[in-house]
Amino acid sequence: MSTGHSRSAYEPLPPRRPPWLFLFGGLLAAGLLAALYRAAGGDFGQLLRSLDERQQGATRSGDGRMETQDLPESVARLLTDADEFWRGRDLETAFGYESPRVTAFYGNLETPCHEGQLATGPFYCFVDERICYDVAFVDELVTRFAAAGELARAYLVGHLIAHHVQTRQGTTDRVRDQNMLPTTSAPERRRLKLQLELQADYFAGVWAQHSPEFRRLLAESNLEEALKAVETLINERDSLKASGQVVVPESFAEGQHSQRLHWFQLGYDSGQMRGHDPFETTEH
Repeated sequence: MSTGHSRSAYEPLPPRRPPWLFLFGGLLAAGLLAALYRAAGGDFGQLLRSLDERQQGATRSGDGRMETQDLPESVARLLTDADEFWRGRDLETAFGYESPRVTAFYGNLETPCHEGQLATGPFYCFVDERICYDVAFVDELVTRFAAAGELARAYLVGHLIAHHVQTRQGTTDRVRDQNMLPTTSAPERRRLKLQLELQADYFAGVWAQHSPEFRRLLAESNLEEALKAVETLINERDSLKASGQVVVPESFAEGQHSQRLHWFQLGYDSGQMRGHDPFETTEH
């Protein structure tokens, strides 16, 4: 299965335009670059730094909120709902929540989390706190699995933003620091990675309980079938890893759908961040 063309780190999605606009657009871009070059005092290095700053800040608005204009409307609505929910939780628990950056892409993507490799499938990059949303992957979920695919799409939104919550809490850094210790064994590293994934599923369940849209989708489908749908597509993408073409950050090797379902359900039933913690139990 082809994963599509690669995209450089956080290159925005191309707009769909009539062919005759491309020549005009190219001339306009050239003029704009010339103006920016003059504004930078003829310093090409300063121009590049300025453009980089503009790009890095492109997915957060001036008030720190997410900008989701490149996402499908249904996904943007779910992601905004989850973002507002975790902002509200931060007022209660003060874990330093800020909105994640968001990048939509098709096929595969270079990120600071996977230097020298392309990543595919929806995933979260903790280095710059960014949700990377593979539009083609999720479109295929909905096309192939219908209602289960729609619920799976909502689950992925909850799971990805939950990874961001873990980063803001400092959990991600603590796990990485533990993994880097020479005394940490390979089985211990796998256990820590599993616990990180299952905690994200728990947090996703906490949000889902408070989300009218998620509850509506849940009434129309089955969560276990939705997780199986995600697992199927991720495993198909995962098979490309053997060729060295891509990495699949959200691999279901860390927590099969039954484990994920268990921890999501715990979060959904509890509705509280601190109700259960996979880092504090030996049963997963």
